[in-house]
Amino acid sequence: MKKKKVKESKFSKQQFIPIIFLIILVLIIILPNYEKNCGDNQECFNEAAQKCAKAKVYIEEENTLFEYRIKERKENNCYVTITVITVDPEAKQETIDLFEGKSMDCYIPFEITEMTNTNDIISYCSGDLKEAIYELIIKKMYGVIAQNLGSIISEVKGKI
Repeated sequence: MKKKKVKESKFSKQQFIPIIFLIILVLIIILPNYEKNCGDNQECFNEAAQKCAKAKVYIEEENTLFEYRIKERKENNCYVTITVITVDPEAKQETIDLFEGKSMDCYIPFEITEMTNTNDIISYCSGDLKEAIYELIIKKMYGVIAQNLGSIISEVKGKI
């Protein structure tokens, strides 16, 4: 009886081990650094936020485009950056200059699951964008006070 010759494969088991090791190493390096791009889907971003998984979303509010980006976990907080990409082109140039390109870093406690509402999270943030927001608020308050100063003085004089 003739023995059939079995073709040996071009790769031996010893050659597969380094290849498998290399694939595992690449996955270990890539997967933790993978950032989910949610586009403009806030629900996708908030799902990632519940796990504090790396993700980004673009949100347009009043013709101003914001980028929210979950960076990483830091202790009991989720580290998020918020950046103004573009400001409403119909805004005053002063406002555009004040906000465009500015960002803030936020360390948001895990209990807060809605990270795309700036009013809810601003107290956990710091940076140029937060300063610009407060600067605009102060300018608006000053304008309101200055407009009403005459009537306030008249009212005070009437009571004296």
